[in-house]
Amino acid sequence: MIQKSIFEYENSQKPEFIDEVSNFVSIFTGQNVGYIAPDIGRGKQKTGYLAKRKRTSRNNHFSKDINGYPISEEALEACESHNATEIFIIEAKTGRVLEFTLNDYLHGTKLDGDSDNSKRCVPIETRRHSWNADEIFR
Repeated sequence: MIQKSIFEYENSQKPEFIDEVSNFVSIFTGQNVGYIAPDIGRGKQKTGYLAKRKRTSRNNHFSKDINGYPISEEALEACESHNATEIFIIEAKTGRVLEFTLNDYLHGTKLDGDSDNSKRCVPIETRRHSWNADEIFR
C-alpha cells in the first residue's frame, strides 16, 4: 500500500461549495469580477474566490502570452481581506474549474497596464487541480 503525504491527501480531496446566493460575497472592481464563498469540502473549511472566465473575450479574460487567466490586483487584495486562500477559475464554455492558491497569483507574472488596472497571471499548467463544476457545487 502506498501512503500519501498529508499535502497529497489534502490536495486530492475535492472542494465543495453550496450553490446558493446567500453563501457568496460579490467582489466588485468597477464590475462584478467574482465571488468569495466558504469551501466546505476537504474536511476543514477554507475560503475560496470563484471567477467565471472565457478564453475568447473582449474583456481580456485570457492571456495568450502567459496561457492563463489574469486577476486584478484589486481582486487579489479583496481575497486577502476575506481570507480567501484558494482561487477557482471556472471556464464558462467547458465548465472546467482550475484550482490555484492565492499565493500562486500573488507571485504570478505582473501584466503591463496602468497602476489602477494592473493584473497578475499564472499559467493554467501550474494549477493545483482541475475539477468539473458539477463535482464541486451542490
